[in-house]
Amino acid sequence: MQEKFLERQRWIVAIPVLAACLAGFALASMSGRSSAADATKLVIIQKSELVFDEANHTFDTTITLSNERSTSLLEPFKLIVSIDSPQVSLMNATGTAGNGLPYIQIPLPEGSLDQGQVVRALLKFRNPEQVKFNLLFGIDAQVPKTDNLLPYPGPSGPATSLGIN
Repeated sequence: MQEKFLERQRWIVAIPVLAACLAGFALASMSGRSSAADATKLVIIQKSELVFDEANHTFDTTITLSNERSTSLLEPFKLIVSIDSPQVSLMNATGTAGNGLPYIQIPLPEGSLDQGQVVRALLKFRNPEQVKFNLLFGIDAQVPKTDNLLPYPGPSGPATSLGIN
């Protein structure tokens, strides 16, 4: 009877320890993941002049996006387009953002837009009444989280999660 009691006690202790270990592994694997962010300030956005495409009856422009920052941007990489006229629509939108604005999802070379890299996207606008319109752009991308490394401890001793030993 005493033996069963001790075996049961081991399992009662082992289960929380196992759960804590699994939680630690899950958190460690998530630490390198990225999170969605407004990356508009991390990218230089340039727009070409609008050109009328007679075959499709659209006004087209090429958007050039370049990353001049050291932060890499990851897929999904979305160019969100705000149009100031309700008579104009983005014909080749690939979706609608949470705020109701259309976007184009842009594939990135090798899944990321690193410092110095450039991508381009063609935007096609329907404007049957040929009204003047203005555009504003935003970028929604995955931004890698920084590593949560402990600081160099210096000569005082090794750094731990509880402090310096």
